Amino acid sequence: MHPALKRLIDANAELNRAQAALEAAHDQRRQCALSLAEIDDDGERWQAALLAYREFGKGLSLALAEAATGLPGRRAQSTFLERAGRRENQPKGHGSGSFTPSEPMTEWPAPDALEQDVIRSHIAHQTPYRVDQGLGWGRLTVSLDPPAAAIFLEDPTSGLARGVGLSREEFAEYLSSAGSVQCDGKTQKGTRCRAGVAGRSSQLNIKAWKAAKDRGGYCARHGGDRTA
Repeated sequence: MHPALKRLIDANAELNRAQAALEAAHDQRRQCALSLAEIDDDGERWQAALLAYREFGKGLSLALAEAATGLPGRRAQSTFLERAGRRENQPKGHGSGSFTPSEPMTEWPAPDALEQDVIRSHIAHQTPYRVDQGLGWGRLTVSLDPPAAAIFLEDPTSGLARGVGLSREEFAEYLSSAGSVQCDGKTQKGTRCRAGVAGRSSQLNIKAWKAAKDRGGYCARHGGDRTA
């Protein structure tokens, strides 16, 4: 092997290690944000979450919202950001009005005409088609083999579900929950608890979300392990 190629391979391996370490650090940061749910006093819990959001909350709004409100996904974020948008709590640079996030995604949008042509070209040449899309709370990157790409043309949600190894229903749940896993507990009214599973309830990548969903679990108020 030529030394120049060896250096490139080594540099790429180092980049992969750095990216893995960064992803692990982001996951740890989200888990620490979620652990604010351990604060029993409502006022103190909200104060801590709003302080964290104001000082270093970029990328943490969903986790902080779930910790502060006890709700899952976008319902938590909407409530949290509305309160965070008050003038006395508003982070610098975010303006003075409140912010309401968009509705959670339940179906993947259909590709436009140009993207359809690109996908058909990949299918014709028997090469994978790469989807790399920000979700607002995370990022989806998946390589669709030609059969999955063909399904994607007809039903984008089903095609991506195949590409990531989930059923269509599971993938739709993953999107709509913003990577959250719902508590298996019941409320006093007998309905399913709306909170997330303690310690692993938001912004999970697909592999971690599937594993957490299969395990199930409970929120902190229903006895979940806050350190999970």
